[in-house]
Amino acid sequence: MSAPKSNKLKYLSSYLFDTVIESFDSTKNGKINVVMLEGKLMVNTRNANQSFDGLHFLFQAIFTYLQIEKNMPQKVLCLGLAGGSVVHILKRELQLNCKITAVEYDEIMVEIARKYFDLQQFNNLDVITDDAFVYASEQSDKNTFDLIIVDLFEDNKAVEKIYDAAFNEQLLQMCPHGTIIINTICNTKIKENQTQKLLGFYQNKGLNCEVKTFPISNKNKVLIVNT
Repeated sequence: MSAPKSNKLKYLSSYLFDTVIESFDSTKNGKINVVMLEGKLMVNTRNANQSFDGLHFLFQAIFTYLQIEKNMPQKVLCLGLAGGSVVHILKRELQLNCKITAVEYDEIMVEIARKYFDLQQFNNLDVITDDAFVYASEQSDKNTFDLIIVDLFEDNKAVEKIYDAAFNEQLLQMCPHGTIIINTICNTKIKENQTQKLLGFYQNKGLNCEVKTFPISNKNKVLIVNT
């Protein structure tokens, strides 16, 4: 059966300009657009890409830098799911046979991930619709992971609580022997200082850690902590 004419037109027009496939109104993220560009789908909020464009390329670069296949995690926690870029990279692109728990507070994002990005295709994936900070506080003394990825944003701003000492103590409890990745945006001096202060928090514990910038975006400062 051939694709509907409207879908064909949207596909073709995506090679000329960003084409909105569907818009969603979220009480937590405002307007969320599923956009097609050059035949590929992505998820955008008003001012930022959330999955399958620049953010996807960023996490590809992070995992390449970490040589994640050589240090294959068995249990992964993703705080922040959006459309599921990280899950796709780990499960489909890198073919890792790991157990992933993904926590996403916006049920609309979960709906998009399932409708447009076939999230249900993956085995050993638990998607929990909850506040990441509530989850961390409740699970920090119950579950442990080899890899924790913190990618918590409201549009183009990192959620302020990612810098809180209490939250980062909970991350350390959940990842006593592994790697913690915290994605931040440093587009102001204040944000730069917050990220450097967070780096100092982990350095003061004697941990091997760094703030890494990748060519994909010089505004994204990625804190990598080896516990």
